[in-house]
Amino acid sequence: MLEPIKTGKLYELIMERISDYIDDNQLKPGDRIPSERAFATKLSVSRSSVRQAISALSAQGIVKVAQGDGTFVAKHTHISKDSFYEKLKDSLEQGEITPVEITEVREYIECEMARLCALRATDIILQRLKALEIRIKNFDADADSLNSINNDLHVTIAFGSENTILDMILMSILHLMHDNVAYWIPDSPTPPSQLDREKQKYEHEQIIEAILKKDESLSHFYMQKHLKNMKKELAILSDETNATKKKVRQ
Repeated sequence: MLEPIKTGKLYELIMERISDYIDDNQLKPGDRIPSERAFATKLSVSRSSVRQAISALSAQGIVKVAQGDGTFVAKHTHISKDSFYEKLKDSLEQGEITPVEITEVREYIECEMARLCALRATDIILQRLKALEIRIKNFDADADSLNSINNDLHVTIAFGSENTILDMILMSILHLMHDNVAYWIPDSPTPPSQLDREKQKYEHEQIIEAILKKDESLSHFYMQKHLKNMKKELAILSDETNATKKKVRQ
């Protein structure tokens, strides 16, 4: 039975409830699960939180999102400890990979996904992008809101690319970043400025406009520009953090 969620890391709890729903109702691969709206109502959470949970389940191959048709069971809900996500997480924690390296991978993947989205975007995806553009224009300099918009934009483009393999890889990376945010936002002495946020807004708008125009090359270009700037900022934050830690040790 679905009951409202009140505590805990929200999207992980929602993932558990959706997995329990699949098991309790003995759903098989190919069976449809309730809509984002239905889960949000039953669990007393926002649709964006449900969307994040479904994105994570999709990344783990448990459900498959078919734009315009709904969300379907893809496989049994047991999650293997040897998943791609777990390997990435272990490598990050052990210092074998860095946030800058992962952003480079995102650059290769998401530029192509932006191009594919411009080519394949359905009316539903285009409507979501238009709604995101409105959210960006009404943005009120709240960092959390900007992070939410950023995540929703990249997830929407991923779905719009209609490439399941690229989608699964990217979702694992995005959730790795979400779950290990300290690696991406270290204790830098330089906090994000209003100028940085305005730049992000502008870059997001450029990406959306290119996809809405169905311009494949321009969509690829603006996504690449956005991720290259992100990579530069991460490198600066990482250098500042390391320098600060070095002074403390001295």
